[in-house]
Amino acid sequence: MEYYDDSDLEEFSSACGIDTVTVSKTYGSNVASYCSGGLERCVESLLDIEYAGAIAQPIPLAVYYLSTYSLYDWIEQVSDNDDPELVHSVSYGNDEAQQTSNDYMYTCNTHL
Repeated sequence: MEYYDDSDLEEFSSACGIDTVTVSKTYGSNVASYCSGGLERCVESLLDIEYAGAIAQPIPLAVYYLSTYSLYDWIEQVSDNDDPELVHSVSYGNDEAQQTSNDYMYTCNTHL
């Protein structure tokens, strides 16, 4: 499970001397208190949010959270959004060889 918390975003921004990285929208859940159990609990999501936010400012940053770790479920959630963001970065943690099949990958890549 990967979440994020604003205090880590503020600390990162301060250390880098940039405007504070903020998340303007969160789809799904975010349990910020989960991160207080140690940075390693949220390090992957924080890494993605911090660096994407740092280079994309002032473009609003949105986070999609799904507990299923399914690319197909993610693209379904994006497709269900009436006003989806135009650019997405997916930090999934595995590669094509770890997917269930070529058909699954094709379905995710071509979902409309």
